[in-house]
Amino acid sequence: TDHSLTSLASSLAFRLEMKHFLRKLLGLLFSYMSWTCGIILAMSRSWRVWEVDSEIVPMVSIGLWEVFYIQNLNISGVLVKMGQVCVMDGSWALPDEITYAQELIVLANLMKSVVLSFGTMTLWVSWIKSPYPEFLRMYYKICTHLLLLSSCCTLSAVIWNFSADFSGETTF
Repeated sequence: TDHSLTSLASSLAFRLEMKHFLRKLLGLLFSYMSWTCGIILAMSRSWRVWEVDSEIVPMVSIGLWEVFYIQNLNISGVLVKMGQVCVMDGSWALPDEITYAQELIVLANLMKSVVLSFGTMTLWVSWIKSPYPEFLRMYYKICTHLLLLSSCCTLSAVIWNFSADFSGETTF
């Protein structure tokens, strides 16, 4: 019976250890997903979509760094639709919400990159069973705070952009 109790305790300890490891792995997976979504959001051309009262350019999609529109051209009696991309550089007069959104989204993605490196390192340290619990706690707290702060940056950029677009107080 001593042997069966020992093996049962060992089995329970292993299950508990695997449960904690899988929880950490799932947290890291969600961090990678958050970082991927942040990159997709930064590259999106749909921060603003304006319908224009024009037959030549009926719609304009405005992203953080570029503008995309489809231009309807009449070439020798044939209607041709051509996609055009314009990079927003220093010569553009950008509204404040787009300028701040650019900076906040870049800041959020940089913080998420730090979280990924710290999270990967802490998962590796816990996987090799190194006796550094204070190191792990400190890095997990740093990751948590950076993820919360990066989420606030992203949320601020999106809400500010939405409210400025919805209220109609923005121009290019």
